[in-house]
Amino acid sequence: MNGQQMLKRDFVGDLTPREGRVRRATAMAAQQAAKNPVTLATLGAASLIALACQLVAPLVAVPVIFGVLFLVRLRNGRTWTAAERTARESPIELPDLIWYSDVGAQAAIRRLGQARRALAAAVAHSPQDPEHEILARLRSVAEIERRIVLLAARVEYLGRFLAEISLPEIEAETQRVRSKEANAATGEARARYQLGVAQREAQLKDARALEGRRDQLLATIDYMLATLEMLPLKLTRFQLLRVEAAESEDATDPAYDTAPLFNDLEAIEEVFADSRPQ
Repeated sequence: MNGQQMLKRDFVGDLTPREGRVRRATAMAAQQAAKNPVTLATLGAASLIALACQLVAPLVAVPVIFGVLFLVRLRNGRTWTAAERTARESPIELPDLIWYSDVGAQAAIRRLGQARRALAAAVAHSPQDPEHEILARLRSVAEIERRIVLLAARVEYLGRFLAEISLPEIEAETQRVRSKEANAATGEARARYQLGVAQREAQLKDARALEGRRDQLLATIDYMLATLEMLPLKLTRFQLLRVEAAESEDATDPAYDTAPLFNDLEAIEEVFADSRPQ
């Protein structure tokens, strides 16, 4: 599936091609097959026979057994269920900038990539265990990223269309038809010119409405990105507060200072609702 096809899927909210379910299922099947006792026993037995008999042929059984177990695991429904669950909870593959022509959509995807790298660096450098509760709660970031990619696809869709029309040209054409209406020799001609003017005015109204909707989507994306971009700073501050609180019995509970961190993430949900067309 090429980038343009994936953008069409993004537009309707189907981000499954970016989840890498097949890749995850394949990796799980390979891992399970490699750890299977049958594979390990075959590897050990084949190695002993090969050493004892000075033959390489017994080692051929290892990839054969592994291949059979791999296919069995790959066709197992539980493997795909686990892969789908992991894919839904994990960050998606971000789109490539080359598939976007709208400058607003390009900027959004570029900022999203930068925000992801900055947050990953903050988590990696955190003195706390990555499985700590504060880091586990940041998994909601993946859903925010998905929403940004979805909205960026819609901005791209609107931007491509708006780039192909010229509002000044439509306005100039409207004025030209109005002049003809004013100079029309008969009432019937004036009435028909009025119909043309009305059509062009409706076209202008719809085009401006699309421009307004594009701006709304970009504003929503900017808010979400600004929230993601603040997370590394807030996470770093929180970790420092935790350490300092542990050193002093009189220190206040740092959990209070984490409220803004999660309030920002929860506020995103309200933006999700507001950004959907009524």
